[in-house]
Amino acid sequence: MIALLAIGAALGAEPPGRPSLAEPHGTQCLETLGIDEGQMIPDAIRDGLTGRCSFIAVPLSDYADLLALSAWADHVATRYEIDTGELQYQVDWYRSEIARLNEPVPYLQRPSTHYATGLASGAAILLASAWAFSQVTK
Repeated sequence: MIALLAIGAALGAEPPGRPSLAEPHGTQCLETLGIDEGQMIPDAIRDGLTGRCSFIAVPLSDYADLLALSAWADHVATRYEIDTGELQYQVDWYRSEIARLNEPVPYLQRPSTHYATGLASGAAILLASAWAFSQVTK
């Protein structure tokens, strides 16, 4: 039971947060530009034959993969929040059950009290019956 609680607590940990955004580099381009095949490179990022700012040309399929990965990560994070909420509910329920089972039993509800009461009442009935029988046989 304790092992299940430990596993539940481990699985119920919060997911790691998103990484922080990178600080803008001093020579980076100020805007995102799309360049089609065969199109001239815009003057905003070139100065003659040299670059006016720092940039990386990313293939469209890689960019699409990154967008899909970002959407998938958002979905997983949302689903994980739902799962951790359910696990936290179960952990809280088990903790309340353990607390309830560890509470002391009231005196009159203890089995030993029932046994002692039954033994004393049985002995009293036996003594009363023996006394009554002795009175009848005199």
